[in-house]
Amino acid sequence: MTDVLRQLAYDHLRHDNVRFPPKIEQKTLQVAALTFGVGLDHLEGERVIAVLDESVYAKTAGAIMSVFNDRLDCEYFGGLVVTDRHLVGGDPPEAVPLDRITGARVTGSVFRKLEVLGQTRNKSYVLESDKEVAAFVNALVQYPPHARVAAPRALVAPTADDPTGVLAEMNELGAGDARAVQLMALPAALRSRVAAVTSDLALDLASRAVLYARTLNAGRAMKNGLWISALPGPDLLAVLGRMLGRPVYQQPDPQGSLEVRFHWDGSVAKALLDSAVGLTVLAVAGVGWTMWPERSVISWRLTPFGPFTGFQLKAITGQRGNPFDQGEDLKLRQLMHDTLQVHEGRALLLRMIFGWGAPLEQLFQSQQADVAAKMQELVGYSDLSAFFPGQKVDKSHDGLRPDIQAAVDAAIRAEQQKTPEQRNAAARSAWQKAVASGTLDAMEDAALSLQHAQLYDDAIRAYQHILERFPEEGASTARSLGDCHLFQALYAPSGPTPAHLPTLDTALRWYAHAVERGAATEHVEENFWEACRALSEVAPAEQRAQFLLYYRSSYPAGAHRPDADARLAKLGVR
Repeated sequence: MTDVLRQLAYDHLRHDNVRFPPKIEQKTLQVAALTFGVGLDHLEGERVIAVLDESVYAKTAGAIMSVFNDRLDCEYFGGLVVTDRHLVGGDPPEAVPLDRITGARVTGSVFRKLEVLGQTRNKSYVLESDKEVAAFVNALVQYPPHARVAAPRALVAPTADDPTGVLAEMNELGAGDARAVQLMALPAALRSRVAAVTSDLALDLASRAVLYARTLNAGRAMKNGLWISALPGPDLLAVLGRMLGRPVYQQPDPQGSLEVRFHWDGSVAKALLDSAVGLTVLAVAGVGWTMWPERSVISWRLTPFGPFTGFQLKAITGQRGNPFDQGEDLKLRQLMHDTLQVHEGRALLLRMIFGWGAPLEQLFQSQQADVAAKMQELVGYSDLSAFFPGQKVDKSHDGLRPDIQAAVDAAIRAEQQKTPEQRNAAARSAWQKAVASGTLDAMEDAALSLQHAQLYDDAIRAYQHILERFPEEGASTARSLGDCHLFQALYAPSGPTPAHLPTLDTALRWYAHAVERGAATEHVEENFWEACRALSEVAPAEQRAQFLLYYRSSYPAGAHRPDADARLAKLGVR
């Protein structure tokens, strides 16, 4: 159903305020979750379909109100988030399930209001894009309720080719945050190199890494009214102590939850933001304000949630408890969540490479150089600076033994001193040796080296040779052949020209062949779009639309559908 929802959104949510993945900034979704107090259900794979970001109007209103109330100078989101399960937003904010909606209408003229009609009650929104949302909702309700909501998607789905189940998530998130990429790659590396890391442990670590990656990408997860952390309870408690100091109160309840309270005042806030992590939150997450929230205590209620931990947050003044809502409480919520996110990533890294034996408080004392050395011992060198904000990176120590480092440096220098002709000759020689070896892996590596050297004609011949000898590899080889033809045009000295029309057309045919042979469409789509886009720019004017329409018909819910629609609109085609 997710693809149908995307297509309906592309067709109807055509407004300047609307953004679609992947052109939605991570920070936008994080601020939206905290503003609304409603997070996505990452545990079951809830995905964002579109964001109607009308924060500019909310900020204008906030600027007016701040004349009378200076507690409103915080980041907040105004608008609506459309997911494959809910409409999230409104005042008061809530997540309205898509399968409980019966229709929508816009009322009023000067002061318009969007009403989303429900089975038991209606929900009102004030949006600039109200007519577009109403059209989307009314198209959606043409489908039966059970067909409007996407099926649950597990955090990880192991396969024979992907034992930890993270590859699909890594492909979907792309480069993303360095911490997410490294944490998702670690479980598989540890499983293959460290005997103590069993399949079950690798899956557990992979689940935590994927949950953290989704948190970075789309805001903190929420389930059954609880924010969800990828850490187990004792580790989350240790992180809170690192953030806020010694608790002033701890009390378990019969349901298994633990209430933990911390003293809070301006001095605690200043100490938190003056720390290395706090300064990173200011610089990266953007949380900062001139007036400290005035509360006496912050209370965290921690609840076990499978291998993870759910939590609720509230501020307490005297005998009165206030859930975090707006104004000063929203500022405090942002600070807590953003700071937690920074510590959470380092805690997961420490657990992956040092294990679960030692208390997290002890592991947090590890210096960056010690962590890097342990990482080198387990899986090889990695740049861990993203996990240690505010710390200087020691460029003289990267975890490699001096003799190994010297050999690596010498190899790099030797490669840099080669002429292009020498590098090309080396790539061609490697291909000949690979053919002589007769092994698929060697030939694929050598063909890829030819491709990286931009010897595309040689690479095309190499991949065609592989396709003849190993026809069962048709999907991946056809995709590589499409890439070689595409790159011949994209990386030509003058860029794509009309002379490249046959080359680009051949690339499209190879991509179609790859999909026919079983290649995952999401792995092919990016370069398929690049070929269609280039063809639409260099083809004769009367033919340009056909390539954009070809992309749209091949990927009606593809990530580049909005770009294709915009280009078609300029050509006068709907």
